[in-house]
Amino acid sequence: MRIAIIAFLTSVMSLSAKPAHYTLDIRFPHHTQHMVDVELSFDQTQKQASIISMPVWTPGSYLVREFAKSVEGVQWSIDGQVWNKATKTAKHSWSIPAPKGSRVKVNYQVYARELSVRTSYVDADQALLNMASIAMFLQHDPQAAGQIHLHLPEAWSRSSTALPAIPTGPETNSQTHSFQFESFDQLVDCPIQIGHHEEFSFEVRGIPHRVALVGQHNADLEQLALDMQRICETMTAIIDEHPCQDYLFIVQHVPSGGGGLEHASSTCLMMQKDGYTDADRYKRFLGLVAHEYFHLWNVKRIRPIELGPFDYLQENYTDLLWVAEGITSYYDELALVRAGYVDAQTFLNTLTTYIDGVENRPGSYVHSLAEVSRDAWIREYRPNENSANTSVSYYSKGLVVAAYLDAEIRSKSAGASSLDSLMRYLYKTYYLGQNRGFTPAEFESAVVTVAGGNADHWKAFFEHCLWGTGCVSSAYSFESLGLTQSKISIPDPSLGMAWARDKNPLEVSSIKRGSTAYDLGLNVGDQVLQAQCGLSTYQDGENWTEFAQSCTEKGLDLTFQIIRNGEPRTLQGLSKGDVLQKTQLTLPNNWEENQKLTQWLNP
Repeated sequence: MRIAIIAFLTSVMSLSAKPAHYTLDIRFPHHTQHMVDVELSFDQTQKQASIISMPVWTPGSYLVREFAKSVEGVQWSIDGQVWNKATKTAKHSWSIPAPKGSRVKVNYQVYARELSVRTSYVDADQALLNMASIAMFLQHDPQAAGQIHLHLPEAWSRSSTALPAIPTGPETNSQTHSFQFESFDQLVDCPIQIGHHEEFSFEVRGIPHRVALVGQHNADLEQLALDMQRICETMTAIIDEHPCQDYLFIVQHVPSGGGGLEHASSTCLMMQKDGYTDADRYKRFLGLVAHEYFHLWNVKRIRPIELGPFDYLQENYTDLLWVAEGITSYYDELALVRAGYVDAQTFLNTLTTYIDGVENRPGSYVHSLAEVSRDAWIREYRPNENSANTSVSYYSKGLVVAAYLDAEIRSKSAGASSLDSLMRYLYKTYYLGQNRGFTPAEFESAVVTVAGGNADHWKAFFEHCLWGTGCVSSAYSFESLGLTQSKISIPDPSLGMAWARDKNPLEVSSIKRGSTAYDLGLNVGDQVLQAQCGLSTYQDGENWTEFAQSCTEKGLDLTFQIIRNGEPRTLQGLSKGDVLQKTQLTLPNNWEENQKLTQWLNP
């Protein structure tokens, strides 16, 4: 069987001009080959050689993934007469020295066997194409418009994408599905699902929403449609205006794991195939739906100025990924209480879990939220055993800052404005008004405009929460909304170390800076054979957790017998009485009668 995709790129934005052609053929005589054949054709409009390039990353996932590593066999010809091997000029680029005025064809193959929301996967049953990992572009015309034609094998009947379809006549092969795109940005922004998957649909404010479900699953489709519609309506109410003509969810069902990636008119999600009947897992999936769906506003339209148009050949840096992901993460948790899937106290408990996770993490006090946003390319997607000591996620700390920002806006505006108001202002001012993103200074200025109050207050807020590394909850609170906020210290029973659950002997997997384990001199990779803490002892194979809990008192003598790099060693020291800070947020009695709280949790 085979599949072909032909994409036409023009050197101008008009789709009526003569297009260039991409062709992808998917062949799999063996299920393990997963190869995609690509044919790219274009008009040579310049005297010098054209440079074609494969993106090194895909928007929404801030890591250089080197998609060119899966490309092979790049060759070119003029009208298919004589094929020449293309000369590679960089890790991601090839030179095509065709004469001006000629019609050029370029063929290459892509290995596609990474099933994720960021990459492409092809086998006998389906093709998930994330186009940054499939399609090359012309460097001299990186935003050319064009068309894409999907030629499906006989066993496949459906293609799902947010790309606009090109009407076909009765003479057209039913296995050929055609679409158009206005730019390479749009092509990359529209993943394509091909195969024999199922679809269902619902409407939000009159806008059709399709859901492509790929693979086996245990979902109740009627209930799933109602719940997804409810979540989408909840997120739409935040901005109160929908920018799409239609929207597509692609849901890949996998044995384990999850995640999603946002696009302007679609999203690709991963869901555990048997997870729909697990109440907690299902709620997390609805939270994922809320998160990626809200990105169609926040990130794809309300965005830091650096995030589009994109440079696909290197990192695109910004200090505001916390706005893109942290604010969105805050809203995906808030959506569950606003839509009625969790109660208000459960939401507050979730919020305190994030606050405590951030503030008990040493790395929160090393790099600022702006710094970790800019460093996403080397930190967020490349964690190691020391990451908790040196960095913090802009998702989690961004969520915490977003929550306090919402409370501060509501307080300083006497309830007249909120984070919802800020997002609407940014949408109207920068996306609708200027069709561009905003700078950090413009974001902070927007907060002052929406919230009112003393500009010095907001300068201090952002110096502390965005540019600084201080503890956020020590400077700001939710008490202005009517909540009781307090903190307690509790013993940390871990001794400041984590361990691999599946290793025998017990093996250290990370060490918390400044903890008992840190001062004792334990290293990642050490194997603990015996340990003594005061009168308590541990022997290999016993319950380590129970032993560690007996060591929370400060000043107890510690002796550890370990193996390090194959050699025995003894470590001795004193327990430090490590503690964790725990935040408590409590609702008042009859909180539903509190207008400030109902405007926040149930607007």
